[in-house]
Amino acid sequence: MKKPPLPSDESIRLAKLNALGIIYSPAEERFDRITKLARTVFGVPIALITLVSEKCQWFKSSQGSTAAETSREISLCAHAILQDDTFVVPDASQDPDFSDNPLVTGEPFIRFYAGHPLKYEGSAMGTLCIIDRVPRQLSPSELETLRNLAAWAENELKTTALGEAQMQLLKELDETKRITLIDPLTKVWNRNGMDVLMHREIERARRERQRVVLMMLDVDNFKDVNDRYGHHAGDVALKEIAQRIRLSVRPSDVIVRYGGDEFLLFAADCPVEMSKILAQRILSRVRDEPIEADTTKFNVSMTIGVSSAVATKELDAERLTKLADKALYHAKAAGRNCIKFKSQA
Repeated sequence: MKKPPLPSDESIRLAKLNALGIIYSPAEERFDRITKLARTVFGVPIALITLVSEKCQWFKSSQGSTAAETSREISLCAHAILQDDTFVVPDASQDPDFSDNPLVTGEPFIRFYAGHPLKYEGSAMGTLCIIDRVPRQLSPSELETLRNLAAWAENELKTTALGEAQMQLLKELDETKRITLIDPLTKVWNRNGMDVLMHREIERARRERQRVVLMMLDVDNFKDVNDRYGHHAGDVALKEIAQRIRLSVRPSDVIVRYGGDEFLLFAADCPVEMSKILAQRILSRVRDEPIEADTTKFNVSMTIGVSSAVATKELDAERLTKLADKALYHAKAAGRNCIKFKSQA
């Protein structure tokens, strides 16, 4: 197996990547939109936006894979960032550089790979790549389409869409600390991240006398999904549910995986009517379209408890959470697959 050499500007490249604060950051709909489109346009099972750090390649957005990262040593994207144009491997199983690569001989069983480098301030941060499990080629027009999608992804790297508190936290921490705050499967904040962010968001909302909202989102009968379809299908479902939640809310809203099948959403500067719109949007998007896991399709639903309050000095994360928990309890008692609200003036 050919190991990827380092780019000539490796130290500068890594410094730029670290300054972006994007490794081990929450997934974002603006990147998911690109990988979803790439997967559809090229008819491939897997599409990724990868970022190549010192020791690993980490997936900022992934469609068709539940993996969060791989070692840089076995990464085809680590070869792609050395190129000026698209790096194409028509059949990795027949390529002497990659035929014995663990990603070729084992999951995800890469045969075809095409990755276009994503540059930031002149250095390649990672790639937009597409992967197939059968050999293939790209036509000139398909290559141009992949370049255009990569240019879109590059533009997104240059902009900030996460809320102020989230971006500030990411900039304060290095990779080793950020990884402890992000759920690797769904790429949303975990409970550790929530503990830090909710305190900061409430403090900021308090200064501006904003109304804040906390939603508890519980996947209905999720154990049945694991029991009937297997744990891999369960993982695919959780990842897809997180993506649908992202699609339903504002970029600045904080999404958290609170437990195995439970999510939280914190929204600052969110009037009561807006909270109703967001909650209904989540409920509908999770419920109305089936989830696909390999050759299996199934539907899931959510039960949502929503708390809403003006951020006064008396309000804290514990009080807001208790209100949302009560609302969730009433929603479950009402039969699930519905929304209940608890509001504090």
